[in-house]
Amino acid sequence: MKSESPEKSVPVPVAVRRRACQSCGSPHVGRKRYCSRECRQRLLGKLAVTTNLLRAINTRWATFWFTEEVIVLNVAVWNDPEAVSFLWERVPGGRPGDDLARLTEHLGCAWWDVQKKRGSRTQSGMSVLAEGKTGYARATLLRPRSLHAPRVSGRHLTVLSLAREDLLGGDPMAAVKNAFRRRAKMLHPDANGNAELFRQLHDSYEALLSWVERPRHLRRVGLPGKWTFTGARWVPPLHGAG
Repeated sequence: MKSESPEKSVPVPVAVRRRACQSCGSPHVGRKRYCSRECRQRLLGKLAVTTNLLRAINTRWATFWFTEEVIVLNVAVWNDPEAVSFLWERVPGGRPGDDLARLTEHLGCAWWDVQKKRGSRTQSGMSVLAEGKTGYARATLLRPRSLHAPRVSGRHLTVLSLAREDLLGGDPMAAVKNAFRRRAKMLHPDANGNAELFRQLHDSYEALLSWVERPRHLRRVGLPGKWTFTGARWVPPLHGAG
């Protein structure tokens, strides 16, 4: 089956529209990004298979995401301002990674068909790119972003009802103290609160104050809601970036 031409209004990725596993799209609750480690590793394996193809067609950046109906592979090659978009219809009830494997096999066959006939890697790459469509995304939109996130325990943030973005504002000390005061009013033993929960609250408060005094950050690379090929490897979708 050939890749389909994308619609003018491209659907929003599953993982962005609702809280869902970023590997298979299964709905789940809580703060987890994947339904299981095995599910994440399964998709990473399928993405790794595309790496040789992407390098063969001179890819600079690429993104992968999916809806319930289609998977989307966008490719930006060197020295071309336009990205090439591949939309591939999903098998109902199947996994996005398996659909990606079918698309990769289809494009790989197109590459090898030309390679066997003409022996030209350049013409083989052009035959693959001809399977997609242009005019739907600029290559620069596929450029991975760099996000600096606070290196703090998610448990401490949960206890104080804070988000990592709250620590990136102009006054993180005030954000931590205000969050502590709000939670302390409910949990303090003198207000008929829970002594054990208040102890956990105080421990998390102290931990975050220590971070504010000596902030440390994690540097993550990627794009929100999309798996991103950086030119060397695939990285998971970013959280905390607009």
